[in-house]
Amino acid sequence: LDPVGYTKNKKPTVDKTSLKQYDYSIISKLLEYNKYQKLDSVYGNIKQDIDEKGLLHFWIQQLGARTGRRTSGGQEDGPTSKNAQNWPPKAKKMIMSRFKGGKIGSFDYQSLEPVLYAWISQDANLFEFFYNGRGYLDICKQVLGKDIEKNSPIYKAIKSMSLGIFYNMQDRKMATNLWLGVMMDGHFKFSESWDIHVGEVHKHRQKILGLFPGLTRYMEKQKVLLARDQQITAPDGYVRHLPHKGKDGVKYWGLVNQAINFPVQHLASMVTGCAMIDCEEALLK
Repeated sequence: LDPVGYTKNKKPTVDKTSLKQYDYSIISKLLEYNKYQKLDSVYGNIKQDIDEKGLLHFWIQQLGARTGRRTSGGQEDGPTSKNAQNWPPKAKKMIMSRFKGGKIGSFDYQSLEPVLYAWISQDANLFEFFYNGRGYLDICKQVLGKDIEKNSPIYKAIKSMSLGIFYNMQDRKMATNLWLGVMMDGHFKFSESWDIHVGEVHKHRQKILGLFPGLTRYMEKQKVLLARDQQITAPDGYVRHLPHKGKDGVKYWGLVNQAINFPVQHLASMVTGCAMIDCEEALLK
């Protein structure tokens, strides 16, 4: 088979994203085997996290990640490799209530990060789209000029592009991720021609940015703060130190992305943390 890409050492790439590009039965079976083998190796034996009564305990570290997000795991002295928030649906089904006929609640905010992004960036359009409107469906209509069915391939592509824009993803990486299926379940190509595909990504990305001018203003402000202070402060006062040696320094543009991402991700973590307390209080009542 002709390689779909090469590593820095000029070897054919064999990561999952590359292998998915092949329409070849043995590769499909290998990928399927790898998925279930990984599921079994990570979640098939969780004895170390179960007590003598058969109960599975999770511990939450409010400031477990440098980004200000929570981490969670099965040990009191720190998270294991089995972060609870990363459990796939098939693994979650193994967990049952300790009570006879008991239920396990699953709670989430709808479009939490886009709404918080709108609040932090002070973009009224973004807030209207996600708080009062139809979210990504409205973005699709504005960008494509027509109503799009939810969860259709083009809907997933525009949604993925919007999320990428929220975190400062640029044209070429966005085009590559769509082409290879990194950003969504299955790849999406605006054209079989790579150059046309990149051009379409650029066009749609610019339209999305045009809908929400507050995003660009916010991103530029964060770049200035990073360059001046070498740290970023979240709305609740939590500080993320991001030392650097200027634009020519190693990984500087990665720090720019962190400066843009941090306030939103951290605030989302705090909002859901408060919600956990509210949910527990309501359940106890």
